[in-house]
Amino acid sequence: YFSEAGFSDDGSVSHLNVYDSRLTDRKFYFAWEDTYGRSNFDFTDLVTSVEGVECAGAGAACDTGGIGACRAGVTRCSGGELECTPIVEAEAEVCNGVDDDCDGTVDDDAPCPDREVCHDGRCVPNCDVSDEFVCDVGFECDPATGFCIEVACRGISCDAGQICRDGVCAGECEGVVCPHGQQCFRDRCIDPCAGVSCGAGSICRGGLC
Repeated sequence: YFSEAGFSDDGSVSHLNVYDSRLTDRKFYFAWEDTYGRSNFDFTDLVTSVEGVECAGAGAACDTGGIGACRAGVTRCSGGELECTPIVEAEAEVCNGVDDDCDGTVDDDAPCPDREVCHDGRCVPNCDVSDEFVCDVGFECDPATGFCIEVACRGISCDAGQICRDGVCAGECEGVVCPHGQQCFRDRCIDPCAGVSCGAGSICRGGLC
């Protein structure tokens, strides 16, 4: 029962502590606390250990130094040494607000259904060819991209990493606070896990399984 949620329904309280041995090199103890019945948090309900660990620290999040989705990594042991390996490899770009092909540009040439364009991490109607899609008040259709842009931003070109807002170039997502689980992309909050289906035993985080 030691770590099953059904028997340890006390929220986010830790149920496992890991200790380095003070007497034996490369030995670690694992101590569990079981809340089934009652809990005193002495972490002696189940204690076990491993010896001879040649490479400690594997499984931690790390930065691979890569670009886009390839930047997120996890530490693994190789030849007794830790190395940071990417969680995902570069793959074909899809419209999700993630740089899937790791080329430094998000959603570049991401495919969308006919008469739609990729905008802010999702496929939306192309305002230049749509019979029904109309831009909001204060916006107009840019036929070059199929996006609705602010009228005040017509003809304004901003540097990389900036976006036009009220006719002035400013940093993307500057001052934007998104709800938990969403991230700001080109000044808008999107859910990067919308439409992402992960396999058994995996969850979506940041658009990646």
